[in-house]
Amino acid sequence: MIKKTTPFFSNLQIVALVCAFFGFTAANAQYCVPAINCTDGDLILNVDYAGISNASNCSTNGYGDYTTTVNPAEVEVGGTNTMAVLVGAGWQFETVGVWIDLDDNQTFDTNEFYLIGTGSDSVVEGDIEIPGGTAPGTYRMRISVLASDVPHDDPCFNDPGNFGEFEDYLVNVSDPLSTPDLDFSQSLIAFKSGNTLNINAGTIIGKVEVFDLTGKLIASQNEIASRDVAINLSASNQVLLVKVQSQEGYTTTKKVIF
Repeated sequence: MIKKTTPFFSNLQIVALVCAFFGFTAANAQYCVPAINCTDGDLILNVDYAGISNASNCSTNGYGDYTTTVNPAEVEVGGTNTMAVLVGAGWQFETVGVWIDLDDNQTFDTNEFYLIGTGSDSVVEGDIEIPGGTAPGTYRMRISVLASDVPHDDPCFNDPGNFGEFEDYLVNVSDPLSTPDLDFSQSLIAFKSGNTLNINAGTIIGKVEVFDLTGKLIASQNEIASRDVAINLSASNQVLLVKVQSQEGYTTTKKVIF
């Protein structure tokens, strides 16, 4: 007896055409928000990956955003880490897949997908290798579980009549061959003064990017070459993510109430 069917197809081409029609670019786009039904036991119950250890239940509309509440995973360029995902028992097949936006273009591309595996009421494990040549930085990761023996092919899947769940996290990618200032993250200070965001670091800053909680880029400044930088912002009464990259390529992210 078939409990549920999960027909789906890729909407990536449709999304791309819509973005092109409305003139969206990577600079002003934001990550798509998927929707699916996780109330029937087809869900992510725990994620363990490179320092992330997060237990969860069924999220609203089947989408949980943990990019601001869970510390990022810590991985290295060219390195391999095992991801372990505890899935529910909603169906005999619960397939887990992962996208990491390693080109930082605010879309999850097919070449950024990793198949973790299939299980039911069990821990599903698979390895994730960060490709050589990946630029050090902080990137968004989207994990999906689908009540099927094949994974999602659409990170923007939006159908509450289907069964599964999505969760988003951040991943810090560092270069093992670099020699970053180990005091950089501890010494970084970011604070508001009027309409100005002030940043002070214990190392020379190369680049600053400011995002809102949806992942939208608010402001950026390159080639700073100083320990201090001030950025004028029109944003107010919101939480911002300040991504600071040193000249050595080491990146850290601070959360600021602006």
